Amino acid sequence: MEHHAVGKAVFEQQCSICHGAGAGQKMGAPVIGDTANWTERLQKGYEPLYQHTINGYNQMPVMGNCLTCKPEDIK
Repeated sequence: MEHHAVGKAVFEQQCSICHGAGAGQKMGAPVIGDTANWTERLQKGYEPLYQHTINGYNQMPVMGNCLTCKPEDIK
């Protein structure tokens, strides 16, 4: 499976739990489609986002709680 397809599958199965509209919004997770919220984060570049996802950050668990993911899957 190519990287884009892996990333999409990981998002749909794991990340969307908090980063889709729903429970994560209450915890402050930026939601896909909320351009203003993501723009602020992306101004720092992608690497901090990768590191936060891989290592955990605030209420976000390590690897976004994806027990089968590898760092490459996240990136």
